[in-house]
Formats: sequence, C-alpha cells, structure tokens
Amino acid sequence: MPAWGAWLLSGAAALALLLAYNQGQRLHRMQEQLALQSGAIHEQAIEARTLSHEALALARDSAAQVSLNEARINEYTLQRSRIEQMAFELSRSRDETMLNDIEASLRLAQQQAQLTGLADPLIAALRNASQRVERADAPRLSAIQRAIERDLQRLTHTAMTDTAGLLGRIDKLLAQLELLPLANGLPPLPMAEQPALAQAPVVATPVASPPATAPTVEIGPTSAPRQPSEPTATSAEANPDPNPAATQTDSPAPWWHGMRTGLGELVRVQRIDAPEAALLNREQTFFLRENIRLQLMNARMGLLARQSEAVRADLAAVQTLLQKYYDTNAPRTRQALRTLRQLQDHLQTVQSPAITETLVAIQAAHQSLPAPGAASASKGKR
Repeated sequence: MPAWGAWLLSGAAALALLLAYNQGQRLHRMQEQLALQSGAIHEQAIEARTLSHEALALARDSAAQVSLNEARINEYTLQRSRIEQMAFELSRSRDETMLNDIEASLRLAQQQAQLTGLADPLIAALRNASQRVERADAPRLSAIQRAIERDLQRLTHTAMTDTAGLLGRIDKLLAQLELLPLANGLPPLPMAEQPALAQAPVVATPVASPPATAPTVEIGPTSAPRQPSEPTATSAEANPDPNPAATQTDSPAPWWHGMRTGLGELVRVQRIDAPEAALLNREQTFFLRENIRLQLMNARMGLLARQSEAVRADLAAVQTLLQKYYDTNAPRTRQALRTLRQLQDHLQTVQSPAITETLVAIQAAHQSLPAPGAASASKGKR
C-alpha cells in the first residue's frame, strides 16, 4: 500500500475521531441543556402546581366570601325592608296622630265657639291646624289645607252672636219691667200685697220646648174694670190705716183738695186698642209682669243654652204682651219694644259657627291613609 494511502487513511481516521469528539461534545452540551431545561420545566411545573393549589384555595375562599357576602346582602335587604316598613308605619302613625289631634282641637274649639258665641277660638284652632299641616309637607294633606283656608275665610266674614251683649240687654229689660206703664194706667201692686199673691202658681215655659203662642194673662168673667173710688199707689195704700177718718182729720191739706183729686179720677179719656187691657185689675197686673219676667228669664236661659228658636219664641211672646197690655206711646215701652225687635233680628241673622269642610277633609284624609301592610306587599311584588 503506498505511503500516501496510509497518510490519507490516517488523516481520515483523525478527521473521523475529531468529528466524533466534536459530536460527542455537542451531544454532551445538548444533554446538559436538556437537563437544565427539564429541571427548569420541573421547577416551573412545581411552581405551577403550587400556584394552582393557591389559586384553588383562593377560589374556595372567594366562593366562601361570595356566599357570605350574599348572605349579608340578603340580611341587609331584610333589615332595609324592615326599616322601611318601620319608617312607613312611623310616618303613617305620625300623620294619623296629627290628624286626630287636629280633629280633636277643632271639635273642642267648635264647642267653645257654640257656647261663647264667638268665632275667636275656632279661628285660632284653624290657624294652628293650618300651620301644622304646612309643616308636615305632605301632598295628601293639601285638601285639608284648602278646606281650612275656605273655613277661615267664611268665619272671618260671618257675624257671630254676642252672648254677653244680648244677656246685658235682656237684663236691662228685666230691670226696667217695673217701670213700664200699663195701657189702663194701673200702678204696680204694693209690696205689702205681693207676697200673698205670690202663692198663686205661675208656671214658666221650659226652655227646651218653647210655646207656640204668646202666654195669656188670667182674665175671666170675674174681672172688673177699675172703679172710680179705687185709690192710686200711695203710701196710705202701701200701709193701710184701719181708721181712715183719723187720717183725713190729721192731714194738713184742705178737705177740698182730696175731693178735687177724687172727682178728677172719676172721668179719664184714654185710647186702649185691646179690650183685655182695660179689664185688668191690680192683681192681674202682678201676674202679667211675672209672666213677662219668666218669659225673659226663659229667653236668657235659652240664649245660654244656644237655643235660638226658643229665645225668639220667648222674645216674640214678650213683645206681644207689651203691645197688648202696655202703653205703646210711652217712651220706655217704645224703647223696650225696639230692643226686643233688635234682639230677634240679631238672632235671625246670626248663624252658628261651623267648620264642616275641614272636618270632612280630615275624615277623607283618614280614609286615604294606606294600610300598614300595603307597602310591604307592593315591594314583595316588585
């Protein structure tokens, strides 16, 4: 074999060894790299597994937290519904209590106005109720506010009964009753004879049931006109003397003075429209005045009891008696008749104070308040 062939074979063998060594190095490096990569992958896998466990635990914690939050939300929702229900019931109770207080105060003020005849208590109660409704600021109470304003406007322009003034005028008539002159000119019965006649029954008309007609004075066939010899109301009549002759003898006046007075009373010309007035004797005049006094007292009691019809009936009866049995030309009688007419006219024009619209509006507001379970039912549907 030639030498160059050996060298060529040696070179080829050396080259093959070199290539094999190089390939072995490369394979070794690849193995190391693969080992490193597999170690890294293993570490990453372990880390991923750890992270997955942590994520799973976190997910479980999150699920538990979510369930807990849902339970709390449900509890908060239930508490909120209860609080809203309590607030609704409190608001309804407040409105209902306010309406009850307003209605009670208005009814009490109406009773005071009917007793006193003055609208001031009722106006004050209406204004107070208006302020309370305005402060409540509730739309459903606006109807009450409008009704209160209408009642206030009507009361401020309505005439009211001046009970104190009317009682004073009736008392004045009672005081002047003894001073009114009769149509037949008879003087009042002396005080010495009145207690004996006061035993006779004189029945007053009840205030609750006034008479339909004017009371009459007892005038029967036994009544007789005034005799010429009947004396007038003098001190001798008030204190009768058992010995008239001694009285005439002891009198300082001349004897002809008494004779002239007696002759002057024999004839008297006077116009009397009612025949019954001329037939009154002195005892019947006492009963007449007592009947008129009782009628005026009944009118006074009826005025205090707010019975206008009974008061007008009693005043009309007194007016009829004055026109029938008293001298209507006398100034005192004319003044008494004028006072009676004024009293009757005042009672006819005055109306009793009323707040019907406000009370009706309050009753409507009571009915419009929703039931306690209405709000919860509506929320449950939603």
